[in-house]
Amino acid sequence: FMKVPTEDIILKLKSGLEKENIRCEDEVMRIIAQLCDGGMRDAWSIMDQCIAYAQNDIQVHHINEIYGILKVQEKLSLLEMVIDQNAGQCMNMVETFAQKGIDMKRLTMDLIELLKESIIYDYTKDSALLHILSSAEAEQLLNQINISHRYSMIDTLMETNEKYKNAANVQSYFEIC
Repeated sequence: FMKVPTEDIILKLKSGLEKENIRCEDEVMRIIAQLCDGGMRDAWSIMDQCIAYAQNDIQVHHINEIYGILKVQEKLSLLEMVIDQNAGQCMNMVETFAQKGIDMKRLTMDLIELLKESIIYDYTKDSALLHILSSAEAEQLLNQINISHRYSMIDTLMETNEKYKNAANVQSYFEIC
């Protein structure tokens, strides 16, 4: 009952999809490996949902639509708006996300992960430690947000995530955050 490593999950998914002649973008398998948190049965369950939704050609936008997930670049754009203190554009973007059915709790955790990865990359410059960001995206964050501000953003996002438990309106808490 140990967690299956991400790389093994991706390899098993690829193998199964090849046998079934189902095309699937590599990024989809990477996202599934993250979502299943080491559970191979969960990975296949998520993949089955993707197949039911997209048939024989699974693309990133399919899994994003099914699970209310944003692309990394969209999350980076949101962070950039926060740093630029562009409140109006930021609020419009959050409203658009809500209308698309994006899960604000998941978005909160995703932003924490992006910022965490950028801090790890800041200290190590080791792209092998990046699982979500590319090295170029990590560099983008390093150049836009100093490390102390990234730590502060993580703290704020973690506090907000805790408050979701008692929130009647998660989107409002996210907007305040």
